[in-house]
Amino acid sequence: MNDHAMVNDSSPQLAGAELPAELLIRFFEKQGVAVARGEFVAACESAELAMADEPPARKLTRVLNELQLTNVQAAQFRWSRFDRRHLPALISRNDEWLLVEAGENDQVSLLNSAGEIENVAADELDDGLVLWIKVVSQARGGVSFLSLANNKASRLVLSEMFKSRRWLLDVVMATVMVNLLAVSTSLFAMQVYDRVVPTLSYATLWTLVAGMAIVISLDWFLKSTRARIVDSLSADVDKAVSAKVFNHLINLRLDTRPRSLGTLSAQVNGLDAVRQFFSSAVVFSIVDMPFALLFIALIFVIGGKVGVVYLLLLPLAALLGWVTQARLRRLLREQLQRSNERDGLLVDSIRGMESLRASNAGWRASAQWSEITNSVAMYSLKSKAISSFATVTTGSLSMAAYVGALVVGVSQIADGNLTMGGLIACSILGGRVIGPIAQAVQQLAQWQRVSQSLGMVSAVLDLTTERGADQELLLTDSSPESIQLDRVRFSYPESPILQANIAYLEFSAGARVAILGGVGSGKSTLLRLLAG
Repeated sequence: MNDHAMVNDSSPQLAGAELPAELLIRFFEKQGVAVARGEFVAACESAELAMADEPPARKLTRVLNELQLTNVQAAQFRWSRFDRRHLPALISRNDEWLLVEAGENDQVSLLNSAGEIENVAADELDDGLVLWIKVVSQARGGVSFLSLANNKASRLVLSEMFKSRRWLLDVVMATVMVNLLAVSTSLFAMQVYDRVVPTLSYATLWTLVAGMAIVISLDWFLKSTRARIVDSLSADVDKAVSAKVFNHLINLRLDTRPRSLGTLSAQVNGLDAVRQFFSSAVVFSIVDMPFALLFIALIFVIGGKVGVVYLLLLPLAALLGWVTQARLRRLLREQLQRSNERDGLLVDSIRGMESLRASNAGWRASAQWSEITNSVAMYSLKSKAISSFATVTTGSLSMAAYVGALVVGVSQIADGNLTMGGLIACSILGGRVIGPIAQAVQQLAQWQRVSQSLGMVSAVLDLTTERGADQELLLTDSSPESIQLDRVRFSYPESPILQANIAYLEFSAGARVAILGGVGSGKSTLLRLLAG
């Protein structure tokens, strides 16, 4: 049985009952799960041969594993514990499997394997065995650049970032000046090789050195100022966004939060990667990319055909970045999902340490931890291999472009169209072209990780809170004289198991009431319902 299977064994086992293949196919179709009839029937027959004495849910789990339906889980329980809002389902009645669907009033319709339909009252089904499947929604996918405006997490971060746009103007101006000053390095090299070296004119050399000293000082000042602005912005955004997410978190409706506290914690922590990405990397990359084209234009002006070499580098780098992020998308989604499961297991194990020891279940938690850790390590190794491939390939492309520029430059010098200083200047400018391109490839790869984090944080922000932003609390003039429950039914989200089914219950103010019952009978659930 794999991780995608769920079997509830706190119900009649009905060991040895055969799976109704034809009814199951109809059931799957009503649940929106497409299966091939021949393969499904063959899988059911195989499960019957291998697990003849096992309960139906375990047989169905084997069928799901064999057909690789990893997003489907099987469960079985008594009809009295089944929440009829989750119909349709299969039910065993009088040693016959029937497909049960919701009907009018308090009735349900039963369909047998012969296609005959019968309407009966729901209470007449007694404690028949229910076989049910749950279609698990896939993990929230990444967020594309185009869908940023529709993502709550990205809107929250971007709104805080651009609450004041003065910082953006300062960073853009500083980045523009830094890139323009970078041109002076290539001009300095060209003048030294073309004018100073042939004539050994030291006066010209020291004049050029004095100018470069001013340029280096300005470059250091601008970069330091830009870094301080971005660091200050990052800290402010972190404080504002973290406070809003935490306030949303503590006001969540308790029945809508994820079952695992570790998973919830990991989802919230994904905000750090989002904030860091938006507050620094993207801004610099967006501003630097246009200057790559400017540097290519300057190479064309100075070196002529040498610029063609670097112009050809752009589509190759863009193709590399697209392939890299496409390959990383699925891997990072699976890796983050399994990492969240591991964090959830850690937190839940620490909270339930006494229960684990009392039930001697530590070995199972340890085995599950090892399995998830191995899975995370495998995904991490694959994603690092892809990222390393992109980095190494970008470096190789840069080296190839440098060699190609020298080869073309030599032919240009031979034709009298380029000087030695001009070729060196083109090489320096080429490095400024390759830098933003390499950074863009890395950012495309990093974006996949950030997009998955955006999806996780948005999943938290999409959860329902106790009261909306436009609602206000009302204070009554007097305390209530009683509290009543009238036809109350409760089940957890996406769970078909009915946790509470109360026809009528009333408590008077001041009364002392003892709630008695066995473990799992619903005492705590009742108290939580009374508390809202």
